[in-house]
Amino acid sequence: MMAEAGREIQQVLRTAMGELVKHMRDRLKDGPEGKPLRFKETTVSNLVEFLGTFDFRNVTDDAELKGLVEKAREMLVGVSADDLRTTSGVRAKVQQGMADLAAELDTMIVKKPGRKLPLQRGMADPEKGEPDGARYRICRSGLGGY
Repeated sequence: MMAEAGREIQQVLRTAMGELVKHMRDRLKDGPEGKPLRFKETTVSNLVEFLGTFDFRNVTDDAELKGLVEKAREMLVGVSADDLRTTSGVRAKVQQGMADLAAELDTMIVKKPGRKLPLQRGMADPEKGEPDGARYRICRSGLGGY
């Protein structure tokens, strides 16, 4: 049970970093007209905050993720949101770095399939004005009733 909880925590941290990195990567791309997309200060500050609190949150001692956190920290040292807005070279370098990190994170995140439950088409409830077959019910065996 504890090992499963540890894996869940690890996946939550990996997913959170993945979402932040992908968001920054996407916001640093050029738009359809070749102009840089606009992004908010929080795009940078949210990732920087995550990186700053990672060591405290890393209760599972995830060495792989820690390595990527270190890469992201190094990439963002001395880089401000204004630098990313105004300096195309910095913007391109950070955007490529975020793309590389996102690709690595994608290999580390375990995508669990959603729980599939059998559904059985039910009878209408005329009192509620439902047409025939409008109700579905979840069945343990796929054959049972409510």
